[in-house]
Amino acid sequence: MKIAIPTNDGINLSAHFGRCRQFLIFEARNGEVKLIETRMNAGCHGHGSSDGAAEHPGHSGFVEALRDCETVLCGGIGAGAVEALKAAGITVVLVDAAGNAEQIVTAFQSGALRPASVGMCQCQH
Repeated sequence: MKIAIPTNDGINLSAHFGRCRQFLIFEARNGEVKLIETRMNAGCHGHGSSDGAAEHPGHSGFVEALRDCETVLCGGIGAGAVEALKAAGITVVLVDAAGNAEQIVTAFQSGALRPASVGMCQCQH
């Protein structure tokens, strides 16, 4: 199973899916987790912009980048992004965790990670 994690620094989970710089792609199989690649976010928000109003191609950029992933683990995400990912057959799991992406994926794989009760972005996009 391929699992994507949004990140800004290549190590830790980004707080906002759409504003991340890149995605860490993990392969989770037989209880083992391995980072297999890093992909740039060609999604809807300007990377590092304070208001998210930079030019963007819409949700299709990140959907295409993650098309072969089964799951996205994230801390915060807009409703439009959730719908775009779901339409592509990608499961979105909001997690109540921060920090090291590999540890988050490992906890998810083992069943030790609790899904978050909130995390939907309220920025009207």
